[in-house]
Amino acid sequence: MKDGSVVVWDLELKVQRYLLDKHSAAVTGISFLGDSFVVSGSKDGSVHAHCMQSGRTVMKRTNLFRQTVPYGVVAMDVSSLGLAVSLDSLGHARAFDIFH
Repeated sequence: MKDGSVVVWDLELKVQRYLLDKHSAAVTGISFLGDSFVVSGSKDGSVHAHCMQSGRTVMKRTNLFRQTVPYGVVAMDVSSLGLAVSLDSLGHARAFDIFH
């Protein structure tokens, strides 16, 4: 969402299940690791991972390394092993282990 929110809906019950920890800028990508985790990227350069069963945040990382201006995540994906990869607006790729 534009405000940095990620909302998880229960489609069977047609109700909002979780409103996950917000990014500080618009969400630009979402990826799923099976039915267990959702990983989101944002214009603020951060990548968050959340447990789908509890809504708990399991990882927060940023693309901002020794830079004063954040470069937003423009693409991302997560592997079946829990490796999240993001690409920022400058073309830099970052890899994050969502379990450690």
